[in-house]
Amino acid sequence: LGTDLYDSYALLDRSIGDKDLSKKEMINAINNAYSFLKDFDLTNAIAEKYCLNDINGLYFSGSIDLVTLDKEGNTVIIDYKTGSHIEHIDNDMDTCIQGVIYSYLYEKETNIKPIKLIFYYAKFAKAIVFDNPNSDDNKQYLEEKASLFLTSIKNKTFPAREFLDEEGICKYCHYKKICKKEKKPKGGNVNHDWW
Repeated sequence: LGTDLYDSYALLDRSIGDKDLSKKEMINAINNAYSFLKDFDLTNAIAEKYCLNDINGLYFSGSIDLVTLDKEGNTVIIDYKTGSHIEHIDNDMDTCIQGVIYSYLYEKETNIKPIKLIFYYAKFAKAIVFDNPNSDDNKQYLEEKASLFLTSIKNKTFPAREFLDEEGICKYCHYKKICKKEKKPKGGNVNHDWW
Protein backbone atom coordinates (compact mmCIF):
# COMPACT_ATOMS: atom_id res chain seq x y z
CA LEU A 1 0.00 0.00 0.00
CA GLY A 2 2.66 2.53 1.05
CA THR A 3 4.86 1.90 -1.99
CA ASP A 4 2.01 2.45 -4.47
CA LEU A 5 0.88 5.65 -2.76
CA TYR A 6 4.41 7.02 -2.59
CA ASP A 7 5.14 6.24 -6.25
CA SER A 8 1.97 8.14 -7.26
CA TYR A 9 2.94 11.07 -5.02
CA ALA A 10 6.55 11.18 -6.25
CA LEU A 11 5.41 11.43 -9.86
CA LEU A 12 3.48 14.60 -8.99
CA ASP A 13 6.06 16.24 -6.71
CA ARG A 14 9.49 16.70 -8.25
CA SER A 15 10.71 18.76 -5.27
CA ILE A 16 11.39 15.68 -3.15
CA GLY A 17 15.08 15.71 -2.27
CA ASP A 18 16.54 12.30 -1.47
CA LYS A 19 13.86 10.17 -3.11
CA ASP A 20 14.99 6.90 -1.54
CA LEU A 21 15.01 8.34 1.99
CA SER A 22 11.74 10.20 1.41
CA LYS A 23 10.14 7.08 -0.02
CA LYS A 24 11.23 5.00 2.95
CA GLU A 25 9.91 7.63 5.41
CA MET A 26 6.60 8.00 3.59
CA ILE A 27 6.04 4.27 3.29
CA ASN A 28 6.79 3.91 6.99
CA ALA A 29 4.34 6.74 7.85
CA ILE A 30 1.58 5.26 5.66
CA ASN A 31 2.06 1.83 7.20
CA ASN A 32 2.02 3.37 10.69
CA ALA A 33 -1.24 5.19 9.94
CA TYR A 34 -2.77 2.02 8.49
CA SER A 35 -1.83 0.03 11.61
CA PHE A 36 -3.17 2.80 13.86
CA LEU A 37 -6.55 2.84 12.10
CA LYS A 38 -7.12 -0.89 12.70
CA ASP A 39 -8.32 0.07 16.19
CA PHE A 40 -11.27 2.03 14.80
CA ASP A 41 -14.55 1.24 13.04
CA LEU A 42 -14.13 2.96 9.70
CA THR A 43 -17.48 1.82 8.28
CA ASN A 44 -19.09 5.23 8.71
CA ALA A 45 -15.96 7.36 9.04
CA ILE A 46 -16.03 10.90 7.69
CA ALA A 47 -12.82 12.25 6.13
CA GLU A 48 -12.15 15.99 5.75
CA LYS A 49 -15.32 16.97 7.63
CA TYR A 50 -15.72 20.72 7.15
CA CYS A 51 -17.22 22.61 10.09
CA LEU A 52 -18.19 26.27 10.34
CA ASN A 53 -19.84 27.70 13.41
CA ASP A 54 -19.50 30.40 16.03
CA ILE A 55 -18.23 30.34 19.56
CA ASN A 56 -19.80 33.30 21.37
CA GLY A 57 -20.16 35.29 18.16
CA LEU A 58 -16.69 34.59 16.76
CA TYR A 59 -16.77 32.28 13.75
CA PHE A 60 -14.35 29.40 13.35
CA SER A 61 -13.99 26.96 10.49
CA GLY A 62 -11.81 24.01 9.65
CA SER A 63 -11.65 20.57 8.15
CA ILE A 64 -11.37 17.66 10.53
CA ASP A 65 -9.08 15.00 9.06
CA LEU A 66 -11.16 12.06 10.30
CA VAL A 67 -14.26 11.53 12.43
CA THR A 68 -14.71 7.89 13.31
CA LEU A 69 -15.84 5.49 16.03
CA ASP A 70 -13.75 3.55 18.50
CA LYS A 71 -14.43 -0.14 19.20
CA GLU A 72 -17.08 0.82 21.80
CA GLY A 73 -18.96 3.00 19.30
CA ASN A 74 -17.84 6.36 20.71
CA THR A 75 -17.07 9.26 18.37
CA VAL A 76 -13.38 10.12 18.02
CA ILE A 77 -11.74 12.96 16.10
CA ILE A 78 -8.36 12.25 14.52
CA ASP A 79 -6.02 14.96 13.27
CA TYR A 80 -3.05 13.63 11.29
CA LYS A 81 0.27 15.36 11.75
CA THR A 82 3.14 15.05 9.30
CA GLY A 83 5.70 17.32 10.93
CA SER A 84 9.27 16.43 11.79
CA HIS A 85 8.70 16.85 15.54
CA ILE A 86 5.85 16.33 18.00
CA GLU A 87 4.17 19.58 19.03
CA HIS A 88 1.24 18.33 21.13
CA ILE A 89 1.07 17.09 24.72
CA ASP A 90 -1.56 14.66 26.04
CA ASN A 91 -4.56 16.51 27.53
CA ASP A 92 -2.87 19.92 27.23
CA MET A 93 -5.27 22.68 26.17
CA ASP A 94 -2.54 25.05 25.01
CA THR A 95 -1.03 22.61 22.50
CA CYS A 96 -4.31 20.89 21.54
CA ILE A 97 -6.63 23.90 21.23
CA GLN A 98 -7.06 23.54 17.43
CA GLY A 99 -8.48 20.05 17.86
CA VAL A 100 -10.61 21.07 20.83
CA ILE A 101 -12.14 23.80 18.66
CA TYR A 102 -12.81 21.23 15.92
CA SER A 103 -14.49 18.98 18.46
CA TYR A 104 -16.62 21.85 19.76
CA LEU A 105 -17.67 22.85 16.23
CA TYR A 106 -18.47 19.24 15.35
CA GLU A 107 -20.76 18.88 18.38
CA LYS A 108 -22.52 22.18 17.61
CA GLU A 109 -23.17 21.03 14.06
CA THR A 110 -24.16 17.41 14.68
CA ASN A 111 -25.21 17.20 18.36
CA ILE A 112 -22.71 14.34 18.68
CA LYS A 113 -20.14 14.74 21.44
CA PRO A 114 -16.71 13.27 20.63
CA ILE A 115 -15.19 11.56 23.68
CA LYS A 116 -11.63 11.76 22.44
CA LEU A 117 -9.38 13.80 20.21
CA ILE A 118 -6.23 12.21 18.80
CA PHE A 119 -3.32 13.95 17.09
CA TYR A 120 -1.60 11.15 15.21
CA TYR A 121 2.02 11.60 14.15
CA ALA A 122 2.39 8.90 11.49
CA LYS A 123 6.13 9.44 11.08
CA PHE A 124 6.66 8.49 14.74
CA ALA A 125 3.67 6.13 15.15
CA LYS A 126 2.70 8.34 18.10
CA ALA A 127 -0.81 9.24 19.23
CA ILE A 128 -1.30 12.29 21.44
CA VAL A 129 -4.68 12.03 23.18
CA PHE A 130 -6.98 14.70 24.54
CA ASP A 131 -9.75 13.01 26.55
CA ASN A 132 -13.22 14.51 26.80
CA PRO A 133 -12.52 17.58 24.64
CA ASN A 134 -16.14 18.72 24.93
CA SER A 135 -16.31 18.83 28.72
CA ASP A 136 -18.20 21.75 30.23
CA ASP A 137 -14.90 23.21 31.50
CA ASN A 138 -13.30 23.06 28.04
CA LYS A 139 -16.37 24.60 26.41
CA GLN A 140 -16.37 27.40 28.97
CA TYR A 141 -12.65 28.02 28.35
CA LEU A 142 -13.21 28.29 24.57
CA GLU A 143 -16.23 30.53 25.01
CA GLU A 144 -14.30 32.88 27.31
CA LYS A 145 -11.31 32.99 24.94
CA ALA A 146 -13.59 33.66 21.94
CA SER A 147 -15.35 36.49 23.81
CA LEU A 148 -12.04 38.07 24.83
CA PHE A 149 -10.70 37.82 21.30
CA LEU A 150 -13.88 39.24 19.76
CA THR A 151 -13.75 42.15 22.21
CA SER A 152 -10.10 42.79 21.32
CA ILE A 153 -11.00 42.86 17.62
CA LYS A 154 -13.85 45.29 18.23
CA ASN A 155 -11.58 47.46 20.38
CA LYS A 156 -8.86 47.23 17.73
CA THR A 157 -6.36 45.80 20.21
CA PHE A 158 -5.88 42.27 18.90
CA PRO A 159 -2.26 41.15 18.52
CA ALA A 160 -1.54 41.61 14.82
CA ARG A 161 2.02 40.82 13.82
CA GLU A 162 4.34 43.41 12.36
CA PHE A 163 5.60 42.80 8.84
CA LEU A 164 8.96 41.08 8.68
CA ASP A 165 9.85 41.31 5.01
CA GLU A 166 8.63 42.82 1.77
CA GLU A 167 8.08 39.48 0.02
CA GLY A 168 6.02 37.73 2.69
CA ILE A 169 3.81 40.53 3.92
CA CYS A 170 0.82 38.95 5.65
CA LYS A 171 1.58 35.57 4.11
CA TYR A 172 1.84 33.68 7.39
CA CYS A 173 -0.20 35.96 9.64
CA HIS A 174 -3.01 34.22 11.51
CA TYR A 175 -5.19 37.32 11.26
CA LYS A 176 -4.74 38.21 7.60
CA LYS A 177 -8.39 37.71 6.67
CA ILE A 178 -9.67 40.12 9.28
CA CYS A 179 -6.82 42.60 9.59
CA LYS A 180 -7.02 45.65 7.34
CA LYS A 181 -3.34 46.51 7.33
CA GLU A 182 -2.11 47.16 3.82
CA LYS A 183 1.21 47.64 2.13
CA LYS A 184 1.48 51.15 0.75
CA PRO A 185 3.20 51.87 -2.58
CA LYS A 186 6.96 51.46 -2.73
CA GLY A 187 8.67 53.68 -0.21
CA GLY A 188 5.46 54.14 1.82
CA ASN A 189 4.64 52.77 5.23
CA VAL A 190 2.12 50.21 6.37
CA ASN A 191 -1.37 51.65 6.81
CA HIS A 192 -2.44 51.46 10.47
CA ASP A 193 -5.43 53.79 10.07
CA TRP A 194 -8.08 51.28 11.12
CA TRP A 195 -6.13 50.55 14.28
